[in-house]
Amino acid sequence: MTVNVVAKTRCEIDAITRRLCHGLNGCLPPRPSNSRVAGFEGTGNGRLCFPDAPECDVIRNQSMNTPDQLQIIFGRRSIRVFKPGKVDEATIKMLLQAAMAAPSAVGKDPWRFIVVQKQETLATLAPELANGSMLNTATLCIAVCADLDAAHDRQLSYALQDCAAAIENLLLAVHALGLGACWLGVHPREEKIGRVKEIFGLPDSVMPVACIAIGHPGEAKEARTRFDSAYVHWEKW
Repeated sequence: MTVNVVAKTRCEIDAITRRLCHGLNGCLPPRPSNSRVAGFEGTGNGRLCFPDAPECDVIRNQSMNTPDQLQIIFGRRSIRVFKPGKVDEATIKMLLQAAMAAPSAVGKDPWRFIVVQKQETLATLAPELANGSMLNTATLCIAVCADLDAAHDRQLSYALQDCAAAIENLLLAVHALGLGACWLGVHPREEKIGRVKEIFGLPDSVMPVACIAIGHPGEAKEARTRFDSAYVHWEKW
């Protein structure tokens, strides 16, 4: 969906040219000056501007200097096509460290992770998840699970929120390191939960939340945002 942000005069913002690399080994190259974020136009001089449209409400009234680091958010996309290539153990550990840097309710950290690299396991898992065929070509999968015994007040809702925060951190770290990933939901589909539990031999207290397919991207997607001012309310509904 194209960004629904507008102005009678064009609102220019600084181009996001670098990806976040704080604490990460290596950075991806800058985006070309003619790159596009959906709903924005490249000026060819390393800057982006909003197309003319009816209103520029929130964005126009804030600073136009967008930090370069936000490119790691706008540029993260779901990658469903992978090309061959290994992901070494040090990189996998870094991804897990990023995932576990997420916040959790009362610091309980109920997330649990299963790293899957065996192709036969990935092939077994693929048909059990809707739209999970990319697991057949992914280098690995990280299954994110919630240990209800460890969750705050043993509440599933807290555990799911905690795991979702960890998953987003994981996805951003994957993108920052030049890899690609796709979030494949497991919870709350009972049939998926049952099969994933069976495949991984999960104990009763552990709930599979999602499987993240990871590998070297075999497709390129433009950075974008799905910002819509109609979804934003100020002070009250």
